[in-house]
Amino acid sequence: MKKLLLSFVVMLFAVCAYAGDVVYKTLSFPGGNSAEIASYTETWTATCDGLTWTLVNFNNNKNVWDVVKCGRKNVESTAYISTPQISEKITKVVVTVDACSPTKVKASYLEVASDAEFTKDVQKVDVTIATGQVVYAIPTAKENQYYRLTFDCDAASSNGLITISKVELFKYDASSVNTPTISPKGGSIYAATPVTITADPEAEIYYFIDEGMPHQYVEPVIIDKSCTLGAYAMIGESQSETVTESFVMATSYSSLQQLFDNPTAPNLDGVPVIVQIEDEPIMDIVTTNSGNRNGVLLNYYPWASQDMFELYCGNVPEEWKEGDLLSGVAIGEYKVWGKGIEIALVSWEGFTVKNVRPAKPIITPKTGTYDADQTVTITDPSGSNFTIYYTLDGSEPTESSAIYEAPFVLTETATVKAVCVDDDDVMSFVTTVMITIDKPTIYTTIAELIENCTATGASDAPVVTFKPSNVLVTGVNGSSVFISDETGAFLLYGSGAEYVRGDMLSGSMTGKLYSYNGMPELAVNDKWADTKVASQGNAVTATKVTPADITAADANKFVRMEGLEFKSEATVSNKVNYTLTDGTTEVVIRDNYSNLSGVFKAGGIYNVNVFVIPFKDNIQYYVVSADDIESASGEPADVNGDGIVDTQDVLAVYETIQASTNDARADVNGDKLVDTQDVLAIYEKIQNQ
Repeated sequence: MKKLLLSFVVMLFAVCAYAGDVVYKTLSFPGGNSAEIASYTETWTATCDGLTWTLVNFNNNKNVWDVVKCGRKNVESTAYISTPQISEKITKVVVTVDACSPTKVKASYLEVASDAEFTKDVQKVDVTIATGQVVYAIPTAKENQYYRLTFDCDAASSNGLITISKVELFKYDASSVNTPTISPKGGSIYAATPVTITADPEAEIYYFIDEGMPHQYVEPVIIDKSCTLGAYAMIGESQSETVTESFVMATSYSSLQQLFDNPTAPNLDGVPVIVQIEDEPIMDIVTTNSGNRNGVLLNYYPWASQDMFELYCGNVPEEWKEGDLLSGVAIGEYKVWGKGIEIALVSWEGFTVKNVRPAKPIITPKTGTYDADQTVTITDPSGSNFTIYYTLDGSEPTESSAIYEAPFVLTETATVKAVCVDDDDVMSFVTTVMITIDKPTIYTTIAELIENCTATGASDAPVVTFKPSNVLVTGVNGSSVFISDETGAFLLYGSGAEYVRGDMLSGSMTGKLYSYNGMPELAVNDKWADTKVASQGNAVTATKVTPADITAADANKFVRMEGLEFKSEATVSNKVNYTLTDGTTEVVIRDNYSNLSGVFKAGGIYNVNVFVIPFKDNIQYYVVSADDIESASGEPADVNGDGIVDTQDVLAVYETIQASTNDARADVNGDKLVDTQDVLAIYEKIQNQ
């Protein structure tokens, strides 16, 4: 583990410390295989990239392989790759290992020395070998050094424990100098702060403050004022890019009042401050929904546009409570947001509290709007059973106000205020809760829904509850549920409806009551939670009418109109209105729910079961099921209803004739007589396809 960790540290150093290094020389194969070696016991040289390397106990299979291998069968062995003296500063050696048996490699390391015998000024870098690029990072790059890689192999079951295809030497590139790093980063500071600057080992660092002259960096720079610190690094004549960090020194105030007396205070957003706080009463502990105590509100309202001042830090000590007097030094960033002001503290360290007031009481439920009567409970959080006084009219409670003794029920909107008074007659701060009781209006019949559906949009619509004894579902498509009772018809609209025609509904449905583009509906918002199916499979019959009979008062009714003729051929689309007529009055049908298919033919006669839908100032009719459209003529000549005019239709008409019945569907010619003329008509239609 230690060896692996050292390898990781060395590799990381190579990446970070010499980010500007470049490849200097490369030994690759077969480029370096000038010698033909057929064993694992020879010493030979390979000249590649202008450098002559010495290899010991490596095999190249007579220069056939594009790699070299070391490690012997049944014999321990040590292999080497070494260089002559190199004048450049080598920063790392990278070996490309194509294959290896790590468990059979006892050691792998790089030696760097100032003599060819590797006895002087030796640096040794141990690395755990593995397949891939193995990096030997040199801690201190020096000129005029010798380099030797060693691979100490255990006896193996076969030759060639390690396969190497490339060795690369990297040198430091003085023309690419890395930018220094300043630590800590810029930002708010609250005292004189030592700042360190680091760069490449070979580089000299220079720093400057604001627009001042540069100085060579030798020790941490003390920043004790607001300023910009800049730095750059140099190696020889090469210079890095300049890095800068801006620091803002906190301004000190002797009190909150002095801070807020500063005329620029309303605009001082994000600046660091140090403020002495003494005996400021805690008005409230700011608590999140998950119960985290994130801050304290103080009794300070410096400007009319801000109505809250908070010290924010998180993890407010549990023993602190409303009414305590807080003292300490607030160190942090001053922030203005919305109607609030806060100091985002570094910590609560050094703050103390004095317990001079009892904790203010807790009122439940919380401020909000409720659709039912609410039971109000008021408790003393300290558990001391102090006397609690309360009011319901928004006035401040006193010892003359009502004494809380037990929970009570609110049946209408009220502002509840309460205080705790301890045994020494010390009163807590006031707890205020505004409870709005907004009970929905309840209707029990469709006639009541129709009568009170006066809103023209959701924005001004009242929330009502519909509690019928029973209503019949006359049609359903998606979120639209059409219903009726003995008093009328209506549309319930809401996601999650799983009802079918013929269901009898009871229970309750709550939502907004309004007209959508002239169509009355109840937009159910409770996901049908309290809606029950009382029975299923009830008969649903459309009321037979003529188009001239229909008015907007018939909205959402399920009606039947017979003998309607399409004025022109129309391809079905939910974006198209189809115009039909009974010879006197035009009827506009819209396939709003995409239930129909095919083509309606001009001159075709149809019976339709539809819902009456007022749309703005017009009347439309919606189809919720394809079964609600019936052909009343011989068009189309598709007798079987499979959408294709074919020999099956001829056969069906023939069988009808044989049975001697009058079947309107099989009467193609419209003469109300099923005869051979019908067979001929279908045959001709097939011929023309």
